[in-house]
Amino acid sequence: MEVFGNQKNCGGSTPPQLGSWLEGDWSRPVLLVTKVFSNNQTEVKLMPILGKRSLEVLATCHPSLQMIIQEAIRVFDFTVVCGRRGEKEQEKAFREGKSKLHYPESKHNAETPTLSKAVDLAPYRDGKIQWDDREAFVFLAGVMKAIAMTKGVPLRWGGDFNRNDNLHDDKFVDYPHFELES
Repeated sequence: MEVFGNQKNCGGSTPPQLGSWLEGDWSRPVLLVTKVFSNNQTEVKLMPILGKRSLEVLATCHPSLQMIIQEAIRVFDFTVVCGRRGEKEQEKAFREGKSKLHYPESKHNAETPTLSKAVDLAPYRDGKIQWDDREAFVFLAGVMKAIAMTKGVPLRWGGDFNRNDNLHDDKFVDYPHFELES
């Protein structure tokens, strides 16, 4: 298997046709040659990676969230929107109705050197964030929860805050939100 990319975890060199895809702020696909057959034909797939901005935001999150997200990006393309929030950011989120909690009550509010125990993710497709694609958020949540379960990390999703697997009964829904339960 040969991998091309320009990020540390990808190795190799960047094919010229991929260079512009890899320079943005959000997730971008990277060429992954997965199999070479005996007749010299190859199976080629595009695999998303986290962009520079997503990696910077992810660095503000707890290592358990980082581990789950680094694995999830291999399955589905998304961007990391928000990790740690300071007081001003949290109060703004509260005023805009994006959070029900004041600072410092949210799991987004960690004090240095502690890292955020919450992260907001959004599906990414066709060069933009897919804010209105509920099904993509639900799929992303399934990927995240499955990976967390296999790693033994209790994870709560904002689309089902009460954790009863009914996506229609929560009074406050925050599809981008994931948080560690501990």
